[in-house]
Amino acid sequence: MAETDLTKMSSTELVEALIKDNSLTSKFDRGYLWEDFDSENWSHLLSSQPQFTKKAKEFEAGWVGLLSIKPELANECECWEKFSFWDWRELLKAQPQFAGKCTEYNGWGKFYSDNWSELLSSQPQFTEKAKEYSHGWAGLLSIKPELANEYKCWEKFDSSDWRYLLSSQPQFADKCTEYNGWKEFDS
Repeated sequence: MAETDLTKMSSTELVEALIKDNSLTSKFDRGYLWEDFDSENWSHLLSSQPQFTKKAKEFEAGWVGLLSIKPELANECECWEKFSFWDWRELLKAQPQFAGKCTEYNGWGKFYSDNWSELLSSQPQFTEKAKEYSHGWAGLLSIKPELANEYKCWEKFDSSDWRYLLSSQPQFADKCTEYNGWKEFDS
């Protein structure tokens, strides 16, 4: 396979190509193609090709993918603070025991309503944590509308929260006002 063919592939296609042909490793190195992998790509690759564990440790997303399937390697990881909020969502979905390492700066406080909803769908034990954030509440209410009576700060939702929430729970439209949502939809 020519290197130019590799550069035109999506990260998912790159993973599949590498799984089928491990000899592509040097082409990945020369083309910096490892950097295209996100944590899901790494998890998929490492699940069937554990020989790439050492390579995964060179990248933050690689560490997330690795820890998702091999949590026993946590004591070797020195880049927790470099994980993006997206990485944290993926890692916590697979390994919720790492919640104590997730910070406000790069994790909890950065999640959007859809990130919260996805995380809570697989890990409902984070419900109380979600309640600490307006985006968390929007994500939570999108999957558990019965909690609406507990929420008293509808005005804190931004337009992205309203879009997300109303797409799955249109009965909350009366809570969205001109000043906390509707007006922003026009732009």
